[in-house]
Amino acid sequence: MSNETAKRPTGTAAVAPVGILAAVATVALGVVGVHDALQAAGAVRGPSWTEWLAGRLETIQPGGWMIPAGIIAVVVGLLFLVAALKPRRVTHSAVGRDGVWIRRRDIARLAAESAESVDSVVSATAKSRRRTVRLTVRATGDTDRVATDVDTTVRERLAVLSPPPRIRRRVVEEH
Repeated sequence: MSNETAKRPTGTAAVAPVGILAAVATVALGVVGVHDALQAAGAVRGPSWTEWLAGRLETIQPGGWMIPAGIIAVVVGLLFLVAALKPRRVTHSAVGRDGVWIRRRDIARLAAESAESVDSVVSATAKSRRRTVRLTVRATGDTDRVATDVDTTVRERLAVLSPPPRIRRRVVEEH
């Protein structure tokens, strides 16, 4: 087995929708090319689509709408460029240094399960962000003791993460 760590899992690239649009446009151009090739070979009747388009473009005169349309095209092109260069979103956290990764929602599940294992805890819910886990704990009895026990238990459980997240918890007394 290799000593190299696994690559960090990431989300879909921001440029993926642009790639899909470019693929659809390429397929459309291919359809036009095949049609014109079949028309030139005599297999299809009717006018060539590219000749028809070229004829239409000859009659177009410069208009007032062309400058704003050009500016919009440049802005859209720049947005595509930014999307292509944007780094992918981080979706997982490292567990130790062995190339094992865990999703944020699973970190929240681990934290909630750990909090529920503490005495006097009735229920616990958790939300995990990139560097923070937020716990809401419902408990009976001494809430200060429960808060300390929850902090200790959850920190021990999540200590294997690299780096370990900050724990923010709120203890609500159940009646």
